[in-house]
Amino acid sequence: MLGDLIVQTTGKRLVRRVLSIDPPTAEVSFEDSGPILGVPTTGIGSYTSVVRPDGSTFGHGQGFNLTQDGDSITWTGTGVGHFGPGGSISYRGMLFFQTASQNSPASTTPAVPSNTK
Repeated sequence: MLGDLIVQTTGKRLVRRVLSIDPPTAEVSFEDSGPILGVPTTGIGSYTSVVRPDGSTFGHGQGFNLTQDGDSITWTGTGVGHFGPGGSISYRGMLFFQTASQNSPASTTPAVPSNTK
């Protein structure tokens, strides 16, 4: 499983709000869709990012995805990132998945995300 693609979702930001200016902290909510371990899902999530003194960001988030059969897969994650061109941001971190479904291998799968938003 090491090196296998676990999650590949695409989505859109729904809400972005400022939580603090000292340190600069923002919360983002989004919805997405795409396969988790090959199973089609739709989901929602949110994460909070803090801009650190060196300009990098530290973030953590949580959310859940639903399969076409109605099974839910929850996730929590944390990571660090940096800003790119046009306001994009790229994160590297860790996601942890959990599900009560007996049909999904996501119940025991951690993932190392590599994304650009």
